Amino acid sequence: MKVCICSTAGVANQLVHQLNPKSCKFIVKKEAKKIFIKNNFKTSSISIREILQKAKIFYLSTGDKFSKDCIKKLKKNNKYVVAIFDHWINFKDRIDENYLPDEAWVFDNKAKNILNKIFPNLKIILKKNLYLINEKKKYENLTKSKKDILYITEPLEKNNEIVALNYFIKLLYKSKISYRYLLIKVHPKEIKKKYIQFFLKKKIKVKIYKDIDLINLFAKSKFVVGRNSMALYLAQYLNLNTFYCIPKYLGVYKIPSKNIKNFKSNIRNLEKKLYV
Repeated sequence: MKVCICSTAGVANQLVHQLNPKSCKFIVKKEAKKIFIKNNFKTSSISIREILQKAKIFYLSTGDKFSKDCIKKLKKNNKYVVAIFDHWINFKDRIDENYLPDEAWVFDNKAKNILNKIFPNLKIILKKNLYLINEKKKYENLTKSKKDILYITEPLEKNNEIVALNYFIKLLYKSKISYRYLLIKVHPKEIKKKYIQFFLKKKIKVKIYKDIDLINLFAKSKFVVGRNSMALYLAQYLNLNTFYCIPKYLGVYKIPSKNIKNFKSNIRNLEKKLYV
């Protein structure tokens, strides 16, 4: 028996295109559960303890403490573990170096190279990014309006997302960039109410979304802004005008794409509608 244990949205988006829903048991948690159900996967309420003796191969998400602890527990019980890495950030913290998975799945060469440098003895499998391919097909069939600005939130550290968003808002206020609405796409891990309260004191036309397909918001947006979210990588893959906006005291841009530009450096071009 094969079992998928997933608790992160990014990995869930990949695995719904990689795994056969009839060949696995799916134990899914948190934001991952909605994604699997939306893609018509039957999820199981069986506990990890119950399934431990019945299954031999496990597919695990990475990126949170729950996944890290599960990998450790499974390796202690001599199970074959496949860990999925959906991003390029914090690889070293995603798994315990004393309990490495039997193999790791990545979806581009950049991720493969980063992971290989950190864990040179780890078996790394480069998989086709079917998530990106599928999203592109869906996006091409949508009607485009391109009148709004889309901001993607990303909860890397506590409260830092509000600080980063406020930094972007100040730059937007000072600019002469025209737009209809500022659209806020709230990360699945976050609470929408936090952003509703934040914008109560802001004089700006805003619409805040959480449970909506990203590509539906892409279709409304003249450009997309964020920090290091995977959603930015998807946006540039779809040939959208995509920018990162990160104050120096909150880190640096890490996404492996030159197509994503610095928002602050391109404000003049955006004012003139000269999209880069």
